[in-house]
Amino acid sequence: MLLWAIAGLSIYNWQMHRRARGLAARHGQTEIEEWGDHLVIRSLAGTRHLAYEQIGKVISTDSHVFILFHDGPAIVPLRAFEDAEEMQAFGAEIDRRSEEAVT
Repeated sequence: MLLWAIAGLSIYNWQMHRRARGLAARHGQTEIEEWGDHLVIRSLAGTRHLAYEQIGKVISTDSHVFILFHDGPAIVPLRAFEDAEEMQAFGAEIDRRSEEAVT
């Protein structure tokens, strides 16, 4: 049973990374601005105003922050920040704001 769970998780992670690479290639360089009640996400795909209550989940890893919402993720790499601490703080703040917006 544990082996099946590990295999399923591995496949899920592989698919997520594959989709993320495809999004990065399609959208090119992306800019994210924090506004009082929303984020503005600009890329080759256009400009999106993302209210905090539209954010489903924020996932912070050692190298990226994934902001998940209905149309797909916004992926923010570590290189967008001065250091890992700043990236983690950004992820935590967006997560906090999104949780507060729905309560």
